[in-house]
Amino acid sequence: MATYDSNSDLKLISDLRSLLAATLAKSDATLPDDIGKAATTAKALSEAEKAAIDARTQQRFEQKKVIFAALVPIVSMLTVLVTILVQYFQLKETHQLNESQIYEARRQNESMQWREFLDNLRTSSATIQSDPTFAPRLRSFFSSPIVGAQASEVAKRLMGNMANVLGFKDLFNMTFVEINSDNIEDAVDVGRILRNSLRLNDENCRVFYQRLEEGQRAKLNLDLDGSFCAQEVTEKAIRDAGLTSIEMARLLELKEIARNLISETQFLSEMIATWMRTTFPVGSQPSKETISLKGLRLDEADLSNVDFSSFDLSGVEFSWVTLDHAKITPRIYGEIPYFIQTKWWDADTIQPDLLDYLLRDRYPYHWDSSYPDGDVDRSTYQERISALCKPMRPNCTPSQLLFGTKEH
Repeated sequence: MATYDSNSDLKLISDLRSLLAATLAKSDATLPDDIGKAATTAKALSEAEKAAIDARTQQRFEQKKVIFAALVPIVSMLTVLVTILVQYFQLKETHQLNESQIYEARRQNESMQWREFLDNLRTSSATIQSDPTFAPRLRSFFSSPIVGAQASEVAKRLMGNMANVLGFKDLFNMTFVEINSDNIEDAVDVGRILRNSLRLNDENCRVFYQRLEEGQRAKLNLDLDGSFCAQEVTEKAIRDAGLTSIEMARLLELKEIARNLISETQFLSEMIATWMRTTFPVGSQPSKETISLKGLRLDEADLSNVDFSSFDLSGVEFSWVTLDHAKITPRIYGEIPYFIQTKWWDADTIQPDLLDYLLRDRYPYHWDSSYPDGDVDRSTYQERISALCKPMRPNCTPSQLLFGTKEH
C-alpha cells in the first residue's frame, strides 16, 4: 500500500491558493482571459483540496484496517484465555467439592473408628495394661489429620498404665522419639502415671496378701510390711505356699504387672536422665524457667554430673541412681526428695538443708541393704561428707556421722 504524503498535498494547495490570489489581483475581472485563468486555477485548487481529503480519509481507513488486523489475534487469544480460565475455575470448584466430600467421608469414618477404639478402652480398662495389641491399634491413628492429635494425647496419658514393655517402648518411640525441652513435661507426666500405677499395683498386692492365711504368708517369707509383689518370691515358693490355682494365677499376674511397670520406669528414667546429662551438665547455664520433676520416680538412671539447679525436685524418688559429681541444689523442693539405694554422697555439691536431712534420715544402711557399685565403706563415706560440708558443721564430723549396718 502506497504511503500518503500529506505535506506534498498541503504545499500544492498552498501554491494553488497563492496562484489564484495573484491571478485575481493582476487580472481584470471584465476580461474573458483573466476570468478563464482564475476559473481554471480555482477548479485546480478545488480538485487538489478534494484529492487531499480523499487521500487522508483513505489513509485513516488503511491505518484502522492494520490496527484491526493486529487486534484480531489478540482478541482471539483473550477469548481463548477467558474460556480456559472459566473452565479451570469450574473444574477447581468441582474438584474442591469432591475433595470436601471425600474428606467428610474420611472424617466420619475415622471418627467412628476412633469412638469404637475409645469405647473398647472403656469396656476393657481392666485388661488394657497387659494387652499386646493396644499400642499398634492406637498407633494406627497417629498419622490421621483428623484424630492424630487426640491419639497422641491419649498415648501420653495411657502409656503410664501399660504393663507391656515392648508395647510401651513402641508407643514411646512413636510419641516422643526422644526427650527434649519441648516434650519433657509430657514425659514427666508419663513417669508420674507410671509411679501411680506401681503404687496401685502394690496396693492390689497388699490386699491379696491380706486375704491369705498367716501360714501361707509365712511360707512366702513376706509380711504385710514387706514388698507385696517382690520379684524375689519364686514360683516354687508360691506353689509350696498352698495357694489355689486361682490365687496362684492372680499373684503371678500382679508380679508380672509390677515387673513390667518397673522395667518401663527404668527405660523412661534413662531417657529423661540422658536429656538431663546433655542439657544441664555441671557448669552449664541454668534454665530461666523451673523444670518440674515433681512426683517423678527415677529408677536405675545415670545422673552423673547433672546440675539440678533448674529443677523442682519436690517428692522425686531416686531409686538405685548414680549421682557422681552431681550438683544437688534444686531450685525448688517443697517435699523432700526420697533417695532409695542411692549413694547421694557421691555428689560434689548438696544444698545444706537437704544435706542435713540426708545425714539424719538417709545415711548408709539406714533402710537400704545394697547400693550400686557394691557396699559402702564407712571411711569413704566420712571423706565424702567432709568434702560436702563446706563450711564444716558439727553434724558432719566423723564422730557425729550416723552409719547403719547392712542388716540395718
